[in-house]
Amino acid sequence: MERWKFKNEYRYWREHAYAYHRWTAVGCHLALHFHTSGRIVKDEPTEWYGGIETHYRTPPGYMEHGPPSHPQCEILNANCWHDGSSLQASEVWIPRWRAAPNDHDYIFSELNIAASAATNGLLHREDDEEDSDAENDEQDQ
Repeated sequence: MERWKFKNEYRYWREHAYAYHRWTAVGCHLALHFHTSGRIVKDEPTEWYGGIETHYRTPPGYMEHGPPSHPQCEILNANCWHDGSSLQASEVWIPRWRAAPNDHDYIFSELNIAASAATNGLLHREDDEEDSDAENDEQDQ
């Protein structure tokens, strides 16, 4: 049995005076990623900020009438409809990561749980739409 349902990747890089971390979980319907960065002063970041972001391959209901957010998403390598939260990252994800900064398995586990929930929400929405379409067809007859 596979350990993770989604393909996971971790990246770290430094650019100018900043350190960047990015954990990504990519599936067939969407990708979820958590990123954080901080300004380096005397080899230590002074403050961390970031985001938790969802990249959809097809638009969720509230985005279905809009164009893709990114015509060539670097995570999906395709069009994507993108949504995210810096508040959730600062209040939930960054404190979790700061508690155990080298525990990548923990972050991947949390990303996989969140990505699975988001995928299930998408699939159930599609099922609900199909059920609604079938009901409308029956009413039309």
